Amino acid sequence: MPDLARALMDEAEREARRRGLTRMTLGVRLALEDNRRLFASCGFEETTLHRHEGFSEPTWGTMERRLVRRDV
Repeated sequence: MPDLARALMDEAEREARRRGLTRMTLGVRLALEDNRRLFASCGFEETTLHRHEGFSEPTWGTMERRLVRRDV
């Protein structure tokens, strides 16, 4: 599964670059440690913690990856 997930992330990056975007953001549940590690290995950094309605502690987070221009 990691190969498929990485291929999907690579395709998302290609599309973001094609659109001229400078960053990619995603949300991930904190309990999904494998997903968080995968996204981190793809260059994403955790930026903000959030909580779902009815919870007092954070339950999910935002992760971001800045896209550096390749033609520079």
